[in-house]
Amino acid sequence: MSSKVRVKRLVESVDADGYPIKEWEDIFHDFVWCYWINAAGTEVNQYHSVDAKETSTITMRYTDKITIRDRVWLYGDPYDDAHAFEIITVNNAKNQRKFLELKVRRVVEA
Repeated sequence: MSSKVRVKRLVESVDADGYPIKEWEDIFHDFVWCYWINAAGTEVNQYHSVDAKETSTITMRYTDKITIRDRVWLYGDPYDDAHAFEIITVNNAKNQRKFLELKVRRVVEA
């Protein structure tokens, strides 16, 4: 299904008093259109065997800006850790630099 996502990168800095600040900053200036597929069948069994996290596959136009250190939020979701998806893998589909395939899973904080 076509969806819009926002991709953010964690930026760590220090405030005036020396305390660490962690903020998620947008990689792109707006949402990115993508094709979002929720995991099903044997893929669910593979990823859920260790923990019960919601997994999905995202396909979007190729970019070299996204890494596994970034997080993804669906359009309309609040920008907090409870609604974030961590990126498991980044795959340049067919090595053609046309599409990027991301495997993501819902972040579950212990």
